[in-house]
Formats: sequence, structure tokens, C-alpha cells
Amino acid sequence: MSREDSRARLVDWLRLISRVSWLVLALALFSTPIARLLGPVTQTLGLAGFSRPTRGFMLDVTSVPEGGRVFVDGVDRGTAPIVANVACTEGQRVTITVVKEGLPPWAREVACREGNRLVVRARLNR
Repeated sequence: MSREDSRARLVDWLRLISRVSWLVLALALFSTPIARLLGPVTQTLGLAGFSRPTRGFMLDVTSVPEGGRVFVDGVDRGTAPIVANVACTEGQRVTITVVKEGLPPWAREVACREGNRLVVRARLNR
């Protein structure tokens, strides 16, 4: 093997190591409490469903009509349709409320089921 071939292989290995390092760093970033600080940013970008909570469940809300504001225990989580992580402990009661101007609010209380995905379709009737 020539010296040029050895150098080219070394460069290829270093590029691979660099890419894997960035991937590991990105995964570590979104599995630590730093991800909670980035929550509003990921929510705005529509990425809320992609970071994992350490405890809790995934909430998937749609509203009829579309565009209701979603609140979880009084905290505004955004506009439906939305997918968001809900941090809670197993069995803890959580209140989900969906509101839209001109319509009565929709609300449900659910028990936290850690690691599950809860799909909610809120019908906002007159």
C-alpha cells in the first residue's frame, strides 16, 4: 500500500469518527435536561414529538374544528394538531383542555401511563 493510499484511508477513518461523534453528541443533547430547555424551540419548529421525556407519555391531540389551543394542567402546549411529551409519574392525574374562540372548551382528566402514546380527538361543539 502506498503512502498516499494510507493517508487517504486515515482521512476516511477520521471523517467517519467525526460524523459518529456528532451523532452521539446530538443524541446525548436530546436525552438530557437540556432538551427541556429547548422545548419551546422544538415546539415552534414542530419537533416536539421527537425528544423523549425521561418520565411520562406522548400526547397526540387533534381538534375538530382544527386549531384549538391545547393546555396540559393549565400550561399552553400549542395549537392542535400537536404531538408533545407530557412529563408525569405513573398514575398521576393530568388534565388536558382544548379551547377555541367561540366554542365551549373540551377537557378530560387522564391517568399518566409512562411510556405510552395517548391519542386524543377533541370535538369542540357549540
